[in-house]
Amino acid sequence: MSDESAVDLTLLLQRAADGDADSRAQALERVYGELHAVAEGLFARERKGHTLQPTVLVHDAFMRLVASDCSVSNKQHFMVLATRAMRRVLTDYARRKRAERRGGGLERVTFHEGMVGPQAVGFDPVLLDDALTRLGELNERHAKIVELKLFAGLEHAEVAEVMGLSVRSVESHWPMARAWLLKEIC
Repeated sequence: MSDESAVDLTLLLQRAADGDADSRAQALERVYGELHAVAEGLFARERKGHTLQPTVLVHDAFMRLVASDCSVSNKQHFMVLATRAMRRVLTDYARRKRAERRGGGLERVTFHEGMVGPQAVGFDPVLLDDALTRLGELNERHAKIVELKLFAGLEHAEVAEVMGLSVRSVESHWPMARAWLLKEIC
């Protein structure tokens, strides 16, 4: 997304937030493919038979972005915002499911093995969200790296670009952040 496209997207999102249905449709059309690819990546790591679908996740996350009245400066910034919105949708969905079951019989999900090393570990998405929130209170940089790696599926170089860090810095922070997170959710 060029700077001009980012400005156009920002304007479309602002108009959509003001209730302009045409702007909302144009903005969604412009970013739908990328959002759907992120959503499919997230669902590839989920358990089979998950009742929330990638298309629903994309639409819910997009509507949250529109409602947040955000300003998009570039493609990476948009992906960070969209990824956070998807994380919130998935977490809220898991919380509703948990509430429906009154805490019993929670179903476990598994992220890809790249998150945890050779052995993938099942975890509760609500626990992940709570752990990420705590990590953000302790070390915002580590929390953002985890969020970009896990939810946006970005590589070290992409995370470095988004965060304005060196690749080496991201490579050194990632193992510490991942280890802290694993300790919290396992």
